[in-house]
Amino acid sequence: MRIHSGLRVGRNRLIDYLGGLQQLGVNHVAFTLKASRRPATEVLQEFAEFVLPAFPSNLIINSDRPVQ
Repeated sequence: MRIHSGLRVGRNRLIDYLGGLQQLGVNHVAFTLKASRRPATEVLQEFAEFVLPAFPSNLIINSDRPVQ
């Protein structure tokens, strides 16, 4: 669901969305937490546990060699 200046999605849709951006060549995105019913610490924990591992920072897309 699109909202002003961003998205409101669950972790699986976020991973899919970021994967699409990655395929388009996007290397950096910024996140801002907005007011929510969930505590920010809970949201960040879920982000760290499920979203970040899907996008390791030590890999180059379409390459077998890690960044050195």
